[in-house]
Amino acid sequence: MGVDIFFVISGFVITLSLANRKNKNFVQFFTSFFERRLKRLFPALIVFCVITALLLPLFDPLPGVSLRTAITGLFGFSNLYLLNNAADYFAPSTELNPFSHTWSLDVEEQFYVVFPILIWFSGFGQQTIRGKRNLLYLILSLSFLSLIGYLYIFQLNKTAAYYLMPTRFWEMAAGCLIYLIKDKKLWFINLAKNIPSSSYLILMLFTLFIPENYNFQATLMIVLTSSLLILSLDSNKLIYKFLTLDLFIHIGLISYSLYLWHWGILSLSRWTIGITWWTIPIQMFLIYFISYLSYKYIELPVQNFNKIKSWSTIFFSAISLIIANSIIFSFGVFQRNQRIFLGSKTTELTNPKLMPYLPNTLINQENCLGHKTLSQALKNCRIDINKTNKTIYFVGDSMNEAITQAAGEVSKEFKYNVLIHSRRGSLLPVNTYYLKGDISSGNSKKSRLESDEIQKKFETYLIDNVKENDVVVLSFIYPFYFAKIKGFE
Repeated sequence: MGVDIFFVISGFVITLSLANRKNKNFVQFFTSFFERRLKRLFPALIVFCVITALLLPLFDPLPGVSLRTAITGLFGFSNLYLLNNAADYFAPSTELNPFSHTWSLDVEEQFYVVFPILIWFSGFGQQTIRGKRNLLYLILSLSFLSLIGYLYIFQLNKTAAYYLMPTRFWEMAAGCLIYLIKDKKLWFINLAKNIPSSSYLILMLFTLFIPENYNFQATLMIVLTSSLLILSLDSNKLIYKFLTLDLFIHIGLISYSLYLWHWGILSLSRWTIGITWWTIPIQMFLIYFISYLSYKYIELPVQNFNKIKSWSTIFFSAISLIIANSIIFSFGVFQRNQRIFLGSKTTELTNPKLMPYLPNTLINQENCLGHKTLSQALKNCRIDINKTNKTIYFVGDSMNEAITQAAGEVSKEFKYNVLIHSRRGSLLPVNTYYLKGDISSGNSKKSRLESDEIQKKFETYLIDNVKENDVVVLSFIYPFYFAKIKGFE
């Protein structure tokens, strides 16, 4: 919800910043706009990404995805990278990526490419007589299309609706529309202004507690109430005076650095000391202190530096991006063999040290996941410590990989015999009623039946050999076998 509010405010502020600016031509208008945006956003972003990218590989044994998020974030398309990797922003894995929040900044940057063009060619940027009206009608039309697109895509792919700029355009456009209509003498505008601003603020707070299964309705409501709150604000109202207290003005001034650093610090905390009742005061202090330093010593000096022209700013920004991304990329290279990782060097699943008692063939996952006969599995995929000991059976389809990589440690720690049996794309117990047709392109029905035959033989073996107190671990992706999915009939 905070992102939705941010987009509305951003649309209002950007429109305000472009109003009444005198420019000779579109090139001057466009370059001067981007100069201001680059000076505002890039210095603090580059410093944040480089410092965090240096720290992360010390604690994250596999930081590749996070570092690639940083690189794409600096170039303005981490939202597309996260979408391409099917990254759910609310998944636990995202909490461990200190750069995942940059997606919203990149959506805004993509908006910056489109919006100045609309501003100029509508006549608003040229301050023509009909410019404001033209922009109003244009933004209304595009907002309607964006909202319809958001509603449609939300039903098909919520992640895409969340990350894409076209499906977020209507939210930023809402702020623009508020700026364009705020001075018009229309009955519904007067009505909205006469309603106490506190009512809109209360509705916004209420929206934060709407259950997740009403996500679409909550998004509509938060955008609407945020827009109405901005429209209703007046210097004589109590809410205006409250929001313009020195404390809130200060928070507003450092808000961009707060946005950058809060998630990085929280993510690194999850990799290290965790987030608990006793660490929260420390993390709150770090977030504020580092954000304040970032604002005072990075943001302000760069924004107040006016000795170079627009094209020079763009050139130096490009050079800075290349240098920053080279540094971040080098951290990824160093970490490829965990050279700077401070933790145990045996964290990767493919590391042989995790399975000291299993044959090396298991690492390649050929004999124990793709064996042709039951006897092959019994020969290559077992650990026999003592025939009288308990046995733990790891049984499943390809999902069994994640568990069996730790089989050696289980055997060592608990003194179990271990037997591993996996068949890709085959259920156990075998139920041929559900297993009809192909499981994916490239697998014939014949190969499915052959796989089921091997699975059936192991099922019989299991029933005949499991003793009291033995353990059988079944690991399958069950929905795959009982639902209609692409490639499965």
